[in-house]
Amino acid sequence: MTNNVLHVRPDAGQWVIHVAEQPIPVSRHGTQASAVEAARGLLLSRGGGQLHVHELSGSARRLDVGDPNAALSPADAWAAADAAIARVRGEDADSDGDAAMSRALLLGPDTASRRVARSANLWFDVVAIAAGLLAPVVGVSLLTPGLEGGVLAVFLSTLAISLGVFLAFVILARTQGTVKGNYGGVYAIVVIAVALVVSNGVADAVGQSTTLTDDPAAYADLERLMSSGPWYARVAAGAGFIIWTALVGGAFVYGAVGLVLAIGSGVLVGWRAHDLTKSFA
Repeated sequence: MTNNVLHVRPDAGQWVIHVAEQPIPVSRHGTQASAVEAARGLLLSRGGGQLHVHELSGSARRLDVGDPNAALSPADAWAAADAAIARVRGEDADSDGDAAMSRALLLGPDTASRRVARSANLWFDVVAIAAGLLAPVVGVSLLTPGLEGGVLAVFLSTLAISLGVFLAFVILARTQGTVKGNYGGVYAIVVIAVALVVSNGVADAVGQSTTLTDDPAAYADLERLMSSGPWYARVAAGAGFIIWTALVGGAFVYGAVGLVLAIGSGVLVGWRAHDLTKSFA
């Protein structure tokens, strides 16, 4: 949105604020510092954005102005880190840490992923609380009770799936268009399968439950699937089998609701990471 991109430029001995691509200044100021401060305030009132400050020499620098509600103080950063460690260990975190962790996902300039993440933080908490309350009624562990903390809390508590989805999303987003034709689908399936293998390894290393089976019969089925046909069909079948096994295991470990939230958190965190790397590149 152009309204979320402002420019501060020198003009006839003054400093003016322009909305991107609009010739008429928003305001005029006697000094660069006062113009920058006014532009920052304007962007903050709009939920954040980009500020380009042009110097008398012709050079320019870019400043990313975020939502003040998403900013983290040093104390908040420590609280978010403590909450993150607790979630990875499968422990409850204090409410301040969970709140700081929710805000951490919103750091950076305003983008579509940030707006979605802001809403998702609320809805993930609602679903997690509801799932915890319903678990005793339906007799199934839908999700870890007390999992407030938004998208990141779910992500860190379900690493076997969420981390794999995150890795696959980032890799595929970065390499889209690299592989085309019939092999493009095979490439995507292999990336997802490898990412899930890695995420299950990480989950096991930190003491979380894994979703990939260690049943020898399953690996016999995998070997059978990859024993005949063109190489790309064998590879796709093997990767697809790994993905299916991981997702079925995820449904048993996290419950149906937990599996959906784990996948959603992986996509959202991957989307935010992709947007942030683009914004600060």
